[in-house]
Amino acid sequence: SGDAWVTGTLQGPCCGPTTPGYPTTANALEPNSPNKNGLAGSGEGFVSELNPTATGLLYSTYLGGSTGPDTPEAIAVDRFGSAYVTGTTRSIDFPVKNAFQPNNGYLTTAPFPETTDAFISKFAASGSLLYSSYLGGTGIDEATGVAVDGSENAYLTGTSISNNTFPITPGAAQPTGVGFLPFVTQIAAFGMTVDGPTWGGVGQPATYTITVRNDGTQNPAAGITVTDPIPAGTTFVSATASQGSCNQAAGTVTCNLGTVAVGADATIAVVVRGRPWAAVVPA
Repeated sequence: SGDAWVTGTLQGPCCGPTTPGYPTTANALEPNSPNKNGLAGSGEGFVSELNPTATGLLYSTYLGGSTGPDTPEAIAVDRFGSAYVTGTTRSIDFPVKNAFQPNNGYLTTAPFPETTDAFISKFAASGSLLYSSYLGGTGIDEATGVAVDGSENAYLTGTSISNNTFPITPGAAQPTGVGFLPFVTQIAAFGMTVDGPTWGGVGQPATYTITVRNDGTQNPAAGITVTDPIPAGTTFVSATASQGSCNQAAGTVTCNLGTVAVGADATIAVVVRGRPWAAVVPA
């Protein structure tokens, strides 16, 4: 469409708190600065969309939490006009939605953690937030670049010093590492959340639900497979999917969900039975 997306960080004169009054639109995710602590250096991120001639503001919002700083570092736009913003946050209440990692990786010193997480936020061409998530472990994680392919998958790169607590997928080229190391992460166009468990009491079955959601704007997500190790200390009872089929082997549930349409969900209900003394927690 020719619209221009801009992102960055806002701060007051000489590194002070965020200056109020940055222009936001009526449909902004955060129309006012969420920086409530007033600390010097606690800047806020912003995301703005301008029309092709830069004569009109189509969408504009603050992007951050109350315990920043929040520093967007890069932005990419897909062929459908959606924007993908990545960067670094120190906020424990950064806005999340349909998140694969809904919490900051390091919370023990809240409300002012000394470490940072990367983040990824996707905005539709209309400005609505499609997904937003932390990405990081217990150390310092910073995202500095983002790209997107024709299937709306996002690719992040940056550096991590989380010493083997950074989220790693099976089969990773380098699954372990210590020190300041680069990372590359692919974010699928669909999101997944885990709810529950609902537990009937000591020794009774517990049920947790996995929801897979196609957050893309144009393409069905095909060939979706979900694998989930059952929680430690429990015994598998059943797994039922709203579409496709599930099986369990060696303590891991595998569900082949097939194709999930744009904006649609597929759910998996996993039932396990805990030991009499076990507290059931999804893996």
